[in-house]
Amino acid sequence: MARKSAGGSKKSARTAASASRAGKAKPHARELELRHAPRQSRSKATFEQILDATAQLLEGKGLEGINTNAIARAAGINVATLYQYFPNKQAVLLALFQRFSTLRIDTGKSGMLGMGGSLDWQAKLDATVEGLFALRRTLPGTAALMQAMRVFPELRAYHRDTRAQIAQPLADEIAAASRVPMEEALLVATCAIEAHVAMLDFWQIETGGRDERIPEQVKRMMKRYLAPYFEGVAARGSRRNDNSTDA
Repeated sequence: MARKSAGGSKKSARTAASASRAGKAKPHARELELRHAPRQSRSKATFEQILDATAQLLEGKGLEGINTNAIARAAGINVATLYQYFPNKQAVLLALFQRFSTLRIDTGKSGMLGMGGSLDWQAKLDATVEGLFALRRTLPGTAALMQAMRVFPELRAYHRDTRAQIAQPLADEIAAASRVPMEEALLVATCAIEAHVAMLDFWQIETGGRDERIPEQVKRMMKRYLAPYFEGVAARGSRRNDNSTDA
């Protein structure tokens, strides 16, 4: 009965945390709302064209080279067409960030799934770290985009929410592996994700994403930090294997 209660409390903690995040109104949300959501294939293509052009501008000129006129020129459209969808450049940056974040969250969730019950959690963690570095390596403009999410006050809350969405699956796996309270697991996961994101930014900004020693160092750092929470899984698995051999 106690085990069921503990599981219930963990679920309640996650639900409360999610509700708290959802309940925090973003102060600039109305200013960033799309004026027109694309529904037809042609408008969807134009919308994606705008985001692709923004990513290329961020890659080539950095954040200082971004404005609605420059984006429209790079996309090969009239600026009036851009304004049919977006009220300002921050809204364009947010839409691009949301597209990128979907990939980040999917990569993180799929890589971490089952880590808490895996004897080979280190290999799963390595693969997840490599996957997140690969996204930064292959998608243009991500370094400047992440800078924008911190620089513009109206975008920071969206950046914070996405980091929380990436941290939660890791917290679930930590709690499953170590049986620590969800509050502690979420703190550990958040610290790990924040450190990982900081190193991704450092890697891109300071080395242009070319120093391949850094991803290896990040993998070592993450494994050392998370080992106290996951090493119990390996120990329990080893004891089960020993018992099977004895039998």
